[in-house]
Amino acid sequence: MSIVPVGSPDAPIKTLGGLGKGVPWLALTPDGKKLYIAGGDEDTYSVLDTPTDTLLTTRSVPGKEPHGMAVTPDGQFVWMVNRKSGNLHIVETRTDTVVATLEHLGENPDMITISQDGRRAYITLRAQLSAGPLPDVKEKAGGIVAVDVPARKVLTTWKIQGDPHGIAFKN
Repeated sequence: MSIVPVGSPDAPIKTLGGLGKGVPWLALTPDGKKLYIAGGDEDTYSVLDTPTDTLLTTRSVPGKEPHGMAVTPDGQFVWMVNRKSGNLHIVETRTDTVVATLEHLGENPDMITISQDGRRAYITLRAQLSAGPLPDVKEKAGGIVAVDVPARKVLTTWKIQGDPHGIAFKN
């Protein structure tokens, strides 16, 4: 992973090693002090102290392939979706440890967003998980899962056409 100082064009680009084969997603705390890095195939997540660009920790997750992440608006938790195990882990930002797991999200959960008021999370369910050209996904629908954030409970799942990857929320 590279850190590019866009505000200082003459400053050197820093490279952080040891973060696995690829970094599928990043999530920054609202105060900008910590950056959470999904480890993808490595089944890990890492935490970077942004004022010093220091890697604080790299930890294993009890799931498979952490991918999409979102920080709660109050900055207390990072919700991390695990694509291959169909669950998500909640990391407390004070300790950078997994404090809860939400199971049975559905098949191929991928990306996540949390509403501005912190009450709902929305997670995409991919219709497929493969690199390269998209296969015919007509027979296998994607979906969106709605979660009650304070209760940490799935509310509903909507089946949708196509293969959703990104997601945004509008109040």
